[in-house]
Amino acid sequence: MTLLVFNPEPQPVALISPEDREVGKSLLQELVAEVKKINAEARSSASEKLTHIESMAALLLGARGSSQAKMTIKDCPAGRAVLNAAPQQQVAMVLTTMATCVRNQDGDWVRNRIYLDLLKSLLRRKLPYDHASIETILQLVAEEAPTFRLLPVLSIVSNLERFASEHRLSQSIKQSLAGLVEAFGYEFNYAEQQKIGRRLQALLDQVNNTSAQDVPAGAEFESLIRALNTDEAWTNALREDLQ
Repeated sequence: MTLLVFNPEPQPVALISPEDREVGKSLLQELVAEVKKINAEARSSASEKLTHIESMAALLLGARGSSQAKMTIKDCPAGRAVLNAAPQQQVAMVLTTMATCVRNQDGDWVRNRIYLDLLKSLLRRKLPYDHASIETILQLVAEEAPTFRLLPVLSIVSNLERFASEHRLSQSIKQSLAGLVEAFGYEFNYAEQQKIGRRLQALLDQVNNTSAQDVPAGAEFESLIRALNTDEAWTNALREDLQ
């Protein structure tokens, strides 16, 4: 069992500024433009044997018939710029890529494929999500219900679990989480979707159960946390029981 440690302080203000969003959007546009250019050059090549970078671009975009390893985002300069951006800017890129994949069904499959590959990479990182970002993520996942074909939902759930273990959830986030649990209440045939539904339900139950308990405030809360972090026999035993 994982112990959810809630911060008794007021909820933090949004960490993602409009400037972060603009920088993130610009970096994404540069990435898409660069990969599309590489792809166009690969397609127009008159040579039967493509260059290394052309082959990598073709593989990134789903081309078949090559034995080379798949290209990753970090294999092009614009991709490396995205992966080296500030964490707040990467959060902005997560929101942009998710919104584009869910809402902009305009047939630009090259862009969407790049965005999905990037999204999978960014979701593996521990990024500084704020409450507004988490609410947006929950809303976008809910918009994709009940198919859940476009987003790596399992990775998203892992980020929700981590956020809940570090922050006191707002009431609106709890409501959105409950709505998502309901969306996964369908009888799915796929094991991954069933697994996601169980994890979301467990997260919601844990959040609700912890919220119902009296949480020490102020100095008492800080004293309790310090005590649990000591290297004494009783605290070590307690931590083992909570694993």
